Amino acid sequence: GPPELRRADRAAALAREALTRDTLPARALNTLCAALHRLGRHEEAVERLLEAARQATEPEQPLNFLLLSLCYARLEVRPLAEQYYHRALEALRDHPPADDDVEALRQEAESLVR
Repeated sequence: GPPELRRADRAAALAREALTRDTLPARALNTLCAALHRLGRHEEAVERLLEAARQATEPEQPLNFLLLSLCYARLEVRPLAEQYYHRALEALRDHPPADDDVEALRQEAESLVR
């Protein structure tokens, strides 16, 4: 959501709780990873995102790849940031974003890898 409404610490806590009871763990992992990214905990987010990518359905992959791109960019691992950005673009061609948040992440990732 909009930066002024983000509460990454609260989102991380809620996502961790959801992981213990969610029937869609990949979605809860995505939420947790987005929150970890916003909190600057990029290494932890990458670890969790790689886990989420293994569990995700194809429509969920663009979000995983965009978050991986953002985290690797913040960790200054440009080759992986670019790789995941391009994988996200490919995945988005097959599975267009369902909401504005994915497009906002795409724009953010683009600004960091270009």
